[in-house]
Amino acid sequence: MGKMYESIIQGLQEAIDDAQGKIQLKNKLTGSEYTHGVPERPVRVKMPEFTQLKTDYTIPPMLQKDIDALQKGVEEDVLYVDCLQDEVRQSAHGYTGGEDGLTEEQAEEIITYYCRRRW
Repeated sequence: MGKMYESIIQGLQEAIDDAQGKIQLKNKLTGSEYTHGVPERPVRVKMPEFTQLKTDYTIPPMLQKDIDALQKGVEEDVLYVDCLQDEVRQSAHGYTGGEDGLTEEQAEEIITYYCRRRW
């Protein structure tokens, strides 16, 4: 029984050493300082500046409010941009139809512009 446990422990130690070596290599290649292989905050790539979609139709005020919140979140580099994009998507779908609503095509244009890209 003792040799089996020694073998397991040795295998685990080799896996730990391998992981630590990979972390050190990643630190060297990226110039970052990872302690346990996970950065405190994800490395972010600078994305294009946020610009609002120019339309020839009126965007409902509550949808515009969600778009403005998304813009603020992008500019402040918050970690919940995906949630803000979901709000825009839901509002765009919610304002389709009716006399003052968006058409399906307009809603899809807004969703494509704001929600199918990485800010």
